[in-house]
Amino acid sequence: MATLDELVKIDGVVAAGELAADGKLIDYKANM
Repeated sequence: MATLDELVKIDGVVAAGELAADGKLIDYKANM
């Protein structure tokens, strides 16, 4: 699985997040 840092480096990606099984946000990264 890609890390959040790797995901936000992809062209066109603005933000990436990680969700728990119950839908709660665990972590996120934004590229602004």
